[in-house]
Amino acid sequence: MKILIISSPRSGSSSLLNAIYKSIDKCKGFAEPFNKVREKGFGDPINEYSLDYPKLVVKILSWDLLSFENFDKKNDLFQNSIIDVNDINLITPILDYSKNFNKIILLSRKSKIQAAESLLSSILNNSFHTKYDYFPSLDSKLIKRSLQIIENNNSIIEVLGKHLNLPINYYENIYNKDKDSLKNFLISNDIKIDNFDNFKNYLNLKNRYRQN
Repeated sequence: MKILIISSPRSGSSSLLNAIYKSIDKCKGFAEPFNKVREKGFGDPINEYSLDYPKLVVKILSWDLLSFENFDKKNDLFQNSIIDVNDINLITPILDYSKNFNKIILLSRKSKIQAAESLLSSILNNSFHTKYDYFPSLDSKLIKRSLQIIENNNSIIEVLGKHLNLPINYYENIYNKDKDSLKNFLISNDIKIDNFDNFKNYLNLKNRYRQN
């Protein structure tokens, strides 16, 4: 079984990656293998990345495979413009990569503003996987730019859902839910795991980054 998680930023995708692959015996998991700047603690060492493992979970962000000269130009465009996500050339690299997997999970977050606040805080703290307190006094212009990044990425997820004929899973419907809800998530995505208690623990909101 090879599973690909395609996620909008700040939607809990790193925790979902760990929850799934660490609950499947002898499974390998990799977080954003195409991202040159990443933090440790999520997924196996990136130098072990390969598509050849029989049990594999890979998580990418919705903009990771888009064709841009460098990340700074992509980031600048995403925070200052509305991206034409209906341009098939934009999402073709993602669609092509997804063919390496037999199960695909699309992940987003209903609260765009909370995702934007989380993204901005992680950027300002220069850390994407540590606990933090959010301060509403942050520059409104920065929040607006962060929100534009989230909206563009969410739009990519929505378009991928149409092309792949897949539903979108939401942060709010997964984290800190009861056993039945989590089991329904696994069933609806046709995922079989070996350790449900481990899976449930990773998705407990006690582990969330935002503390206030």
